[in-house]
Amino acid sequence: MHITAFSPSPELSGFVECYGLWHNDPELGPPTAATAHSPPADLPPFSAQDPLGFARRMLWLRLPGRDEGLSIFFRPAGLYHLFGLSLAEGRTARAGPGEAALAFVNALLHRMQEAGSHVAWPAAADELLLAHAAHTTALPDAVDAVAGSILRQEGRVSIEALAQGVGLSRRQLERRFLAEVGTAPKLYASLVRFNHAFRLLAASPAPNWQDVAYACGYYDQAHLIREFRRFTGQAPSAFFKANPEQPIPAA
Repeated sequence: MHITAFSPSPELSGFVECYGLWHNDPELGPPTAATAHSPPADLPPFSAQDPLGFARRMLWLRLPGRDEGLSIFFRPAGLYHLFGLSLAEGRTARAGPGEAALAFVNALLHRMQEAGSHVAWPAAADELLLAHAAHTTALPDAVDAVAGSILRQEGRVSIEALAQGVGLSRRQLERRFLAEVGTAPKLYASLVRFNHAFRLLAASPAPNWQDVAYACGYYDQAHLIREFRRFTGQAPSAFFKANPEQPIPAA
């Protein structure tokens, strides 16, 4: 899959990371309907292409009969702030935003169908989200600040220190983070750290697992491998045997 990224309007930068026009191989299967990625109750799903996709809340849209589509990469709590979607509970946090989110998706699909070219799709998404944001009073908050710190520090953080930094107790932060992002801050940080490690491994044709482990703050190589099993459900050797397109040798 090839993705070309487009920046959102400045007014949406606190909610949306970027838009992406993507082109897929038609041999991968028939078109799918618009879907939003949501985590299960225990661990977020892992994607070899983007292990952090869960945390960034991607919305993918593909029109019938097309091998191209539009993705929207939301900030960690972007869907919560824009539509009030309480991700941890699987329901909305404010009255009626579920219908608003569905209306947005349907309107965007209609605009995509009516557009003369797929190049116009990001602008259409931006226009519709701007119109919706104009009617919400939600702004980036303490949870956004904590999630941003976790991302910038690649998961190597103290949740207790981050909570104190935004004036919340650890329990208050955990409760709000769970509602707005969909997972506990500690698990989120673990996923971000593993995502960083995976990308370091992918960037080298012959990575040194021990060096990567230490660079990412793991105790040792065995610790990294345990986290690999945790997020992929497989040992490295089994994972890369099942995913031969990944150029990373097994540990």
